[in-house]
Amino acid sequence: MDAERTCPRMLPIMDCDGRSWFVDERLGQFREVWNPHHWVDFESDQGWRMLVIFVRQRREAAEQGNSEGDPSSEA
Repeated sequence: MDAERTCPRMLPIMDCDGRSWFVDERLGQFREVWNPHHWVDFESDQGWRMLVIFVRQRREAAEQGNSEGDPSSEA
């Protein structure tokens, strides 16, 4: 039997246009941290733009030595 992740995990957070967004890969959405009812699908025009920003932020965090590459987990 394959072990599946059954416990909750913290979603990555990114900053875009002065707002903080959860990155929910399972749902394929960005959800605003302070209003999770405001969401953007990855497949939308805005979602594609946000994905590019998210990938850049993770790459920059990884290059700065953040082991997980998550800009929200920097100390």
